[in-house]
Amino acid sequence: RLVGSEMCIRDRHKGYYTKAQIKSIVKYAHDFGISVMPEFDIPGHSRSALACYNYLGCFERNLPVADHWGVKHDVLCAGKESTYEFVEDIVDELCELFPDKYFHIGGDEVPKHRWHLCPHCQAMMKKLGLNNEDELQCCFMNRINDYCAGKNKQAFMWSWDLKDDKLLSENLGFTKCGDINTGGRPFIDTSSKAYYIDLPYGYISLKNTANHKLYDGNCLGAEATLWTEYVPDMKKADKMTYPRLGAMCETVWRGENSYEQFHNKLDYYYSYLDKNRIGYSKLYFANPNRALGFLQRIWFEKRQLTWEGLS
Repeated sequence: RLVGSEMCIRDRHKGYYTKAQIKSIVKYAHDFGISVMPEFDIPGHSRSALACYNYLGCFERNLPVADHWGVKHDVLCAGKESTYEFVEDIVDELCELFPDKYFHIGGDEVPKHRWHLCPHCQAMMKKLGLNNEDELQCCFMNRINDYCAGKNKQAFMWSWDLKDDKLLSENLGFTKCGDINTGGRPFIDTSSKAYYIDLPYGYISLKNTANHKLYDGNCLGAEATLWTEYVPDMKKADKMTYPRLGAMCETVWRGENSYEQFHNKLDYYYSYLDKNRIGYSKLYFANPNRALGFLQRIWFEKRQLTWEGLS
């Protein structure tokens, strides 16, 4: 997700990767034995597509590109074939750029208000014999999952609180951020209580990350998520990432979910980061006291007041 400084978020919206740049990133990762899984988040988080191609929405409204944090009510229409053609075209192009096995298709934070009112979505529900819009999203995700499988991709989506997800394909993996039941599907642990490292330490301290035990079940690994809406540069990214990433690695690679054990290695870890000129948060900031943690949370919540929907 491409972002700029806070000033840029308000005033300027631009940025992209060329195909050549993406291929160079993938090659760099492969040289270190790292697979790259792209995320194409659908049908929500799609305002940029709707701003360019309004026929992808339920009511073909002219919408601006979103320039602020928050869940958007306008999502891709699940009742038009043109939507699926658009999505499949993008999947085709992304599969050429990202040749590894895994592919993420989003699926999180999808308000159903538009679908409930949309004649196209309601007609699709009637055609498929569906009872509600949650079931419609299951069918949407299944269709894209099947398309990815046809390209030899293992698709993943975010686990979310659907009232009824029994229609989801059993081979569709989850990135699991909470205690939701994955139904035996393969999943990646991305606990929002430990691995959402964009959140201030007042929410997720170093102790929280180090003490997290991987979720039981068919767990393939873990993922640290650094959403960058309010991370303007690498200096900030480093402070949010380190030393939490080291604590996470101890849990995932060594099976040690103990802050005490990680703390014993912290001086060495800090010296390693210093030697490699990597920034990090000092311990007093990474494990804030009550007052500092409160201030960190207030700073973060202040920014979330820009959420759409207040009007």
